[in-house]
Amino acid sequence: MHTVLEGVFKRLLGYWFLSENHNEAFYLGRHRKAIDSQLQNIRVPHDFGRKFRSLEDMKFFKATEYHNLMLYLMLPVLRCFLPFNHFHHFAALVTAIRLLLCNPTLREVEFSRMLLKYVVKDMQSLYGVSAMTMTTHSLTHLAEQVLNSGPLWSNSMFPFENMIKEVGGLWSGTRHIGDQVVERFMARRRLARCHLSMTKPVTDYAIQLRIRRKKSERKNTYQVSDDVAYFLPMLKERLNIDEQQAVAHYAGTVAPVDPVCTPSRAIIGHQVYHSDVYQRRGSTRSNLVKVAFGNNFLFGQVKKFVHWNEPLAILRVLHHHKMNLCKEMPSPSNGFLKQLWRDKRMADFYIPVEDL
Repeated sequence: MHTVLEGVFKRLLGYWFLSENHNEAFYLGRHRKAIDSQLQNIRVPHDFGRKFRSLEDMKFFKATEYHNLMLYLMLPVLRCFLPFNHFHHFAALVTAIRLLLCNPTLREVEFSRMLLKYVVKDMQSLYGVSAMTMTTHSLTHLAEQVLNSGPLWSNSMFPFENMIKEVGGLWSGTRHIGDQVVERFMARRRLARCHLSMTKPVTDYAIQLRIRRKKSERKNTYQVSDDVAYFLPMLKERLNIDEQQAVAHYAGTVAPVDPVCTPSRAIIGHQVYHSDVYQRRGSTRSNLVKVAFGNNFLFGQVKKFVHWNEPLAILRVLHHHKMNLCKEMPSPSNGFLKQLWRDKRMADFYIPVEDL
């Protein structure tokens, strides 16, 4: 979090958009509105915790916003604006960090180490002496950290920062905060131990109370199973021939001829999804889903939710393929990157999704 997102990447954003760099080749401030427009037009999946804000609010960004920008949004957009040597440099940084965030093999860790060494080495020639900070140097140690402590997600500061919310609920007022935190934390521990010693009827009753409380948290819903609930009202309509055949093929029964319930939104797990018929869509793609299909996966868009004997969703399959963002750019001047550019190994992890 602090080394990459709020360190190196935040500094790069400053180089690109702060007016003090207006005479530099990498300055993008004059393209800020165009870049903002393209970023605003990207409809991100529903699992993005924070939506994009204008680059004018850059100094107020949270770490999660830097995370979304760096790893998902910025590289495809900057391809049209950033000079190609600076673009390849940024692509090398993003590629290395994405590899180290997964469960990388030894070969991938070594590949990331080489990319990060290149990033640090060329930082001065691309952005000046001011870019050679201790934070920039610390990038060279990330690969070793992954070898010693596991992938970056397992020792990131995000879980610790998230606990601030939990700890913040352990006191009230402004006096004796330390005593309150300790007292309430110990009370929670005692409650957990009491739970282990409860008889099964008492435990089941407590679980039922918890489930009932969860169900009552959302109004105007109809619970169809432990994991699925529909938003009301649920309209009834007759499925067309293709939809009838799809439902019959999945259920292994005769196609539904009579009108069936077709809710426009559903809660699956703890996530809200909507279908194509939902009118009040927000800025997210809450109708885009990723579905396991044998040993592979496919992307689909929810055309319609159908409740017929069980909760079902009719999907429109979307075409997807891996896209290499660097292949259409000019060849980089660095010899190491040039070989990666030829092998199409940089920034090859983006998957554009299109209608079939």
